[in-house]
Amino acid sequence: MFLDHGVTVKHDPTKDNRTVFVSNLDYETQDQLIRDLFQADGEITDLRLVKDFKGRSKGYCYVEFKNAVSYGITI
Repeated sequence: MFLDHGVTVKHDPTKDNRTVFVSNLDYETQDQLIRDLFQADGEITDLRLVKDFKGRSKGYCYVEFKNAVSYGITI
């Protein structure tokens, strides 16, 4: 039996200039920590922490801002 265990988000190219891909996250990282780190860069409209079918983080996320962002971060 096939179970729908995830949500697929269709790519919207109009959001490319205001969405940041964040990788190499600790698997225990929670949404709120990411929001706290990025809130100074602008209003966050969506945060998608990618998870596996068991609900565990895969170590990366997408942070979507209300307005365009233009910077590079190296951590």
